[in-house]
Amino acid sequence: MTPHLHHRCVLALLASMILALCIGLLAWGPVVPQPVPHAPRFTALSTLLGAFVMCVTGWWGVRRAPAPAWSMFFVTVVLTGLMLAIHHWQHGVAVQVAVHLCTGWMWAALSAALLAERVRERWARVTLLAGFMLAAASAAHWLVGQLVDGQGDLRGQLLLQSLPLLLLAAGAVQLPGRWTGPRDWHVVLALHALALLVQALRGGVPQPLLWGAAAMWLAYRVGGVAPAMSLSHDDAGASSHASTSLTTSR
Repeated sequence: MTPHLHHRCVLALLASMILALCIGLLAWGPVVPQPVPHAPRFTALSTLLGAFVMCVTGWWGVRRAPAPAWSMFFVTVVLTGLMLAIHHWQHGVAVQVAVHLCTGWMWAALSAALLAERVRERWARVTLLAGFMLAAASAAHWLVGQLVDGQGDLRGQLLLQSLPLLLLAAGAVQLPGRWTGPRDWHVVLALHALALLVQALRGGVPQPLLWGAAAMWLAYRVGGVAPAMSLSHDDAGASSHASTSLTTSR
């Protein structure tokens, strides 16, 4: 199978899984979080610590980012950490909307960075634009439900949080990358899946700490690659084609 055909198969499988997930969420109905009477003090403090870790890690990642798609992801990590820290002190509706918006942007940007590195830069732009629009629509939909019914619908947020896991299931992680390897994404997506499990079970370890750990691993990995290794897929393909032609001409 040629690389281009492999890329198309991954994109087709990803599109089909996103469509299936959308249909499933529509059939399931509104997703409303159950209210927690009182959060333990340890959970509240660790949430604030996780938000601080996200801000520091995101700033570090922006300084080390090797490509615009990665820079955008780490910027959204900083924004999410800031909004989570504000939400720790202020629980207004406007702050909750901002938290939903920033977390949706973060997962859309992570998916775009993965596609930019392993598929095509243009698909990353499309994913980033579509993800940002979906995050805005999801936050607006949650706000309308919160104002009208007193409880917002989180189906759009679940779709955005599932995007990186769908990329793993579609096989995008196994494609050759310029700055990260499959093991890096397995670590990051395992932390993300654990964060979703913690959210579902309402455990004692908050999501921001797990998200901060995942962002820290990516910032360490993408910033530690020599510039000579950061060739684009087109450049690598062109050099391989030139080498083959030279060998044949001999």
